[in-house]
Amino acid sequence: FSAQAGDEALKRGDKITDLRINSGLLDKMNCRYIFSLCEIENSKELNLFFEKKFTHDRSMYEIFLYKVMPA
Repeated sequence: FSAQAGDEALKRGDKITDLRINSGLLDKMNCRYIFSLCEIENSKELNLFFEKKFTHDRSMYEIFLYKVMPA
């Protein structure tokens, strides 16, 4: 993702289009949830289930919660 972001700071509405993580390994390590500042567009192919988006009018960030699904 850092290659996508470049030198710019993350801002509301940014998206990760091609996250590359080993969700099977996360599951083996008993990782159950991932918090992200950006929406993960390829979450389904990574076995990540979108749970909830947290927002607040006075915050410059949105927080996305994803559940790591068993492999």
